[in-house]
This record gives sequence, structure tokens and C-alpha cells, in this order.
Amino acid sequence: MSADHLLTEESLMEWSGYQRRSDIMRWLDDREIPYWLGKGGRICTTQAAVDAAMLQESVKGRVDAEKRVAKRETLIEFV
Repeated sequence: MSADHLLTEESLMEWSGYQRRSDIMRWLDDREIPYWLGKGGRICTTQAAVDAAMLQESVKGRVDAEKRVAKRETLIEFV
């Protein structure tokens, strides 16, 4: 794997908008993005891990939207 595919703590700070390490870790945990702690506790993850979490969130959002539409259609049938 190329180093180009690794996301450093600095790039995660830029992406997340958080500057504190603990906030970045919470941000990653909330999105279920796996990460590793390197020397000095520095956070590192991969672009693939972020992409997978974004795709999962996108699919979840689409399924939730479809459920809302189905529920709305069911309610309309009763009116």
C-alpha cells in the first residue's frame, strides 16, 4: 500500500475540523472508522476506511429515506 493512501492526523484535522486528538478519535469512532495510534499516539487511518464508512452511511441514508417514503405512502392510503 502506498503512503498516499494513508491519512495522517494532520489531514484528519483538516477533514473533521477538530484540532484536539481526542475530538478526532471521537469523530472517527462516531463514524465507525477504524484507526491506529502510532508513535506518540498519533492517529492514522486509510482513505479506504473513510470511503467505506462514507459508503455505508450513504446506503443507510438511502434505506432510511426509502422507509420514510413507504411509511408516507401507507399513511396516504389510509386518508
